Amino acid sequence: MTKKKRVFFASIGVLFFPLSLLASSVKGETMPDLGSAPSPYPSAATFNQQSEYLGEDSAKDDGVSFTPKPADWDEGKKITVHWHLTTTNDERFYPHGVYFRLFIDWNHDGDWDDAGEMVIDSFKEKIKGKRKYKFKDCFTVPEHSREGNFWARAWVSYGYPSPVYGNESTSFGEIEDYNLLSEEVPSAVTLVSFAAREAGGKIVLRWETATEVDNAGFNLYRARVKDGRYKLINATLIPAQGNATSGATYRFVDKPRNGTYFYKLEDRDYFGVSTLHGPEKVRLKSGK
Repeated sequence: MTKKKRVFFASIGVLFFPLSLLASSVKGETMPDLGSAPSPYPSAATFNQQSEYLGEDSAKDDGVSFTPKPADWDEGKKITVHWHLTTTNDERFYPHGVYFRLFIDWNHDGDWDDAGEMVIDSFKEKIKGKRKYKFKDCFTVPEHSREGNFWARAWVSYGYPSPVYGNESTSFGEIEDYNLLSEEVPSAVTLVSFAAREAGGKIVLRWETATEVDNAGFNLYRARVKDGRYKLINATLIPAQGNATSGATYRFVDKPRNGTYFYKLEDRDYFGVSTLHGPEKVRLKSGK
């Protein structure tokens, strides 16, 4: 009997070793993170270093997307959640697996503590040997409205689950908040035209707007193929010149090497919502 007890307590010690590691990991200063839903939503952040994070950039809300988009969410519709995970070289955490939870404020009351608001509760065990991962999970849309705030919170962390209500910080992970209404609102910029043409060994980009509501400015992107990787070509945001009642005309000169190029125009408002226009194709052949 005594021998069995020793084996039992030894097993309990092995079981609690990872838990003690997790509990001790919540020390340290809070890192910048985008738990950015406005008040009265509860704030949250990431503690310690981000040993894994959502998307390509740990400082951006870029890790989660939905198919179809929120504008097409109807009661009973199945939604696919695509979430991308990036890991660092700190491999001591990954044998414990990674948890991902997604919360949606269906009743727009400024929190995620109501029944049915945690729509994804996912655990991925085999996180080893790669730098980037892509996962898919699903949920079904309940009865809801689109009046008022409509925010989602994505929560990822290694080895232990996130809070049930999405209102706590994480350690060695990331929190991203998404304004789902922003994906339903049409562009605040009414674009009249966008064109690219070759002129004297350069490429001249011109665009005209009819109205600009809350527009902060524009970005321009260039790629060698239509569906390729587009690179930002303006050093700073091109300031908006129009307003809610009148538009403006814009011009930008690009000087790439000879070849065929594709350009996209992005308008970005003061709330971080952006819309892409294009692409426009042009061939540069007269430059040296």
